[in-house]
Amino acid sequence: MNFLILTHQYPKKSNLYRSGFVHQRVKEYQSKGFNTEVWVIDNSKDFVEKYTFENVNVYEGSISEFKNFVNQKEIDRILVHFLLQETMQALESLNKRIPVIVWVHLFEASSWYRRLFEFNSLSFLKYIRFNTKQLKAYRKFNENTKLNITYVFVSQWIKSVAENDIKTKFSKSYVIHNFVNTSLFNYEKKEPSQRKKILSIRTFQSKKYANDISAEAIKILSQRPEFKDLEFSLYGRGKYFKKIERELSKYPNVKMYDTFLTHKEMYDLYKEHGIFLCPTRQDSQGVSMGEAMSCGLIPVTTNNSAIPEFVDHGETGFLSNNPKEIAESILRLYHNEEEYLKVSYQASRAVDNQCGLAATIDREIEVIQNASNGGDIVRNGFL
Repeated sequence: MNFLILTHQYPKKSNLYRSGFVHQRVKEYQSKGFNTEVWVIDNSKDFVEKYTFENVNVYEGSISEFKNFVNQKEIDRILVHFLLQETMQALESLNKRIPVIVWVHLFEASSWYRRLFEFNSLSFLKYIRFNTKQLKAYRKFNENTKLNITYVFVSQWIKSVAENDIKTKFSKSYVIHNFVNTSLFNYEKKEPSQRKKILSIRTFQSKKYANDISAEAIKILSQRPEFKDLEFSLYGRGKYFKKIERELSKYPNVKMYDTFLTHKEMYDLYKEHGIFLCPTRQDSQGVSMGEAMSCGLIPVTTNNSAIPEFVDHGETGFLSNNPKEIAESILRLYHNEEEYLKVSYQASRAVDNQCGLAATIDREIEVIQNASNGGDIVRNGFL
């Protein structure tokens, strides 16, 4: 069976961080024998650019070139990540009737008012304009398309948000979480001393990832005698990095690294550390949090958006409502070795059960294969 991924960005050597979670799926599809290629819509190109990324053929080109490509190839399923206006146009332009499965993530299906924490420049006003058109087009597409469409939401939270913000209902839909490669990010029992080593890997490009909240929690901890016994390592890159680096530079046990990381580098850091500091202002899942949990790190995060679907407070991690509660969770683990080891193990098991291969990729393939006749799959959570 031949799959074609249709999206707006994909990893390449010059940018490893473009929808890496889509690439993880593609590799798994390939390992199961499905011929899978990728098309990136880029209307700025008047030619098709092809490159290979980790044995995946990737094509970048316009809507018209996409149409020509599909007409000339034998494609059994089109798998869409981030249904944007140009993606809708590309799908509607096809002459072939090919089953389409659409994954709904977050920014493409939620209203601008949910991102008011970014409202600090003219660019946000431009985003409001884009977002308003995007959601209107999404509703029109969902309610009027003649295509055989199946929707997959990566969390129950984003399904509820999308239906509320787009003002539509997705009748044929499933909730299947993003895949976390628990074989790659495997669990090894932590040492009690690792509860003192706190890791953060976040982009500093958006306030969404709440690096400022992490900084405030560290400042609160600095007032406690236990602080000198803790180590913080913060990795990331973006426009807010320098500001936070200045704020934390007076603490010798807080190290900041202005860099992105490969999966191998992340894995190595997960093995060294014991707590994953990952507050957020909004997230439809939190894949990096899941990868850290799979390795046995305990997430200290925030109680909002989809996060409570993936972290059970006090059992597989710690949810908080402010920097003070984040600091208190870290101190709680500092003073309770046995609890630390217990929660660490439970975090890893929870990710495997919820986001491992059987719970995600295997279910996705079942949905993809059953899309041929428009039939419904009742088992495993048809919504």
